[in-house]
Amino acid sequence: MSSATSEDVVESLAAEIAWAVDRAVECWIAEIDRALTDPHLTTLGRLNAARDVITRYKNLTGKIHVEERGVAGGTDECRPRVFLCD
Repeated sequence: MSSATSEDVVESLAAEIAWAVDRAVECWIAEIDRALTDPHLTTLGRLNAARDVITRYKNLTGKIHVEERGVAGGTDECRPRVFLCD
């Protein structure tokens, strides 16, 4: 396999993975949005429904403790923590 072909395969796989991640995030966000805007629930019911979605995500992914994100630089932008290896 030539170098150009290998690069094409890697780019194609990366694009497919990026699409799948984007779709998964969109689905989870949509579920949380539905929970928070359900007119049939009380305010507390909406909060509990959103919490249920997050709990289901944690159980399905095995991520019992989701990494905390903070407000960075006084904006609403979340930035992941960076861990440097020695």
